[in-house]
Amino acid sequence: AGAGGAGGRPARPVAAGPDLGRVLQRALREPGAPPYDSVQAMVDDLKLIPDFRPVPGAPGGALHLTRLFLRRNRLALGAGVVVGALLLGVGSAGWRAYQRGAAQTQRADQVQAFLAEHLPGPVPGADGQPPDIAVEAPRLQQALETARFGFPGDPVLRGQVITALGRRFSALGQPDQAQAVLQEAVTLLQGTANAADPALHAARVALAQQLLQAGEA
Repeated sequence: AGAGGAGGRPARPVAAGPDLGRVLQRALREPGAPPYDSVQAMVDDLKLIPDFRPVPGAPGGALHLTRLFLRRNRLALGAGVVVGALLLGVGSAGWRAYQRGAAQTQRADQVQAFLAEHLPGPVPGADGQPPDIAVEAPRLQQALETARFGFPGDPVLRGQVITALGRRFSALGQPDQAQAVLQEAVTLLQGTANAADPALHAARVALAQQLLQAGEA
């Protein structure tokens, strides 16, 4: 898996968003942040992030909550709702959040299209039956190689696809490969995505969950 940005350069550090930052503060027992009393409590907070729901105690105020609301409800928000939000004071920040939400929806659709093309059928193990590793692992590895050289000009989309493939490796029962692939996705997105991009948060959450699973094994 890649360990740096383009050209082998180390990936530049990227600040966590308000919600992930709050999780890290509590996990690292920083001053002023109550520590988690269980791993499950941390997992529960991490699960809020990809759903665009606020983590309790996270900073950011009303604007942050508005952005999360827009992202959660981007499919239901029509032009009239956006205009109403603008009139209520969200202004240009709300409009930019809506545009980002539309772009994120388009990328999510492209991720699903890639998975449907290269990995048709249900997620391994989703039907309750043990996956056929001999069949599924080579297909998944081939999809990963395709993703690594695909999506020219859109590295963030490439990072989202690699994140989805990392989750597939985890579902296939290959934790070491899953961790390496998810780390690759995080490294790629840290060097290409905006610090507040949900794609970066989702990759970090997936990697954190994989690391927690490995620690509990």
